[in-house]
Amino acid sequence: MKLLITNDDGINSEGISVLASVLVAAGHKVYVVAPDKNRSAVSHSFTLRDAVIIGKPVEKDGVTWYSCSGTPSDCVHVVLAGLLGFLPDAVLSGINKGENLGTDLVFSGTAAAARHSSMEDIPGIAVSLGSPNGTWNFLPLAEFVRDNLDMLVSLCGRNIFVNVNAHDTEPYKGWRQTVPAERIYNDRMEFYNAPDGNIYAFKIFGKVGSVTVDDADAEIVRKGFVSVSRIHSQPQFVPDGEL
Repeated sequence: MKLLITNDDGINSEGISVLASVLVAAGHKVYVVAPDKNRSAVSHSFTLRDAVIIGKPVEKDGVTWYSCSGTPSDCVHVVLAGLLGFLPDAVLSGINKGENLGTDLVFSGTAAAARHSSMEDIPGIAVSLGSPNGTWNFLPLAEFVRDNLDMLVSLCGRNIFVNVNAHDTEPYKGWRQTVPAERIYNDRMEFYNAPDGNIYAFKIFGKVGSVTVDDADAEIVRKGFVSVSRIHSQPQFVPDGEL
């Protein structure tokens, strides 16, 4: 396949490098177009008024790399607009450093890249890794994507992308198709005097939890499986209750 890889951690992230190297070694033609810096939690934002700068292509270890000054959605958008001269067979966004489970998809730039691809009827697959022990071993999840790429693509559709999550523990017990969990954000803000004369600056801290449901992605990942969820890209109509 001709594959586009992007992410929201930035072009120099380990997750994107491991995924690209595993896929090119399997015989795929791999192109990376990724943000030139960390763009985590930018959701589906686009750059509308400023120029988006695309760096000159760099060939390294069989992969063609482009840096992009914009967001993950910008990265996909410029490829669909003709940057490569052709459309990719699939877009893989990741491997993200950190889970993107359930409600996280609202905020995730990694998920947004896969979502944008699916809206243009190109298979979009978001891939994210959690690390309970802080070891960040991306290779097993990259190999799962390589070995199951045809299956993951088959689960995609127009306005449907696939969200893949796992912990960096191996061997995996297998994979399960899941539903998105309800995440609980125990956020707190720490305010302090801003050094530039503004009144306040703040940082957000907090530990994320999940509502436990047996077939939810967060629970399946916790149990040692790879979670695979099919996610609608378009807003879903919720009918009124009975009058």
